[in-house]
Amino acid sequence: EGISDLVYLNHFSTLLKENGKKGLNEEITIVPVGGADKIATFISLMRGNELSTVCLLDTFTDQSAEARLKRMVEQKIIADKKILFYHTVIGQAYADIEDLFSKDEYLALYNGAFGKSVQLSDLSLDQPIMTQLKRLNGNKAFNHYAPANYMAKNIGTLAFSEETLQRFENLFQLINKKI
Repeated sequence: EGISDLVYLNHFSTLLKENGKKGLNEEITIVPVGGADKIATFISLMRGNELSTVCLLDTFTDQSAEARLKRMVEQKIIADKKILFYHTVIGQAYADIEDLFSKDEYLALYNGAFGKSVQLSDLSLDQPIMTQLKRLNGNKAFNHYAPANYMAKNIGTLAFSEETLQRFENLFQLINKKI
């Protein structure tokens, strides 16, 4: 997906490995392509290099993006078994990478990045965090990279729960199996 995903994936892979847990396989290179609609172009460029590709995606909200991915599978551009969605990791119907964080931890990143004061009590615990934050932001999109950048700049002062770490470790184990 995007640059924020790259920041989170790299950080948590390193953090987990430093603590003797499973991170991403060292042979994996993360390449943010900007969403499902750009995957076909990227894979077409990389096919000649005989690289193994795994697509890690947010849950589809756009039927046309889902249809394009289905066509890529039908055309054997990518195998269905090489596609992984964040919602698979956390067992929800819908998820973005931000849903791998406990809600209070992601709120700390969001509030820090935007100078906001959204409270956990403002959110429903069983719904994806990004749709809720967009709603609280007057249904206006916000820069998803800003919280990731805030995390990167403040990493020495931040701590993450076992729940968040376990979700990222589960994700990395699933990715590693697909290579």
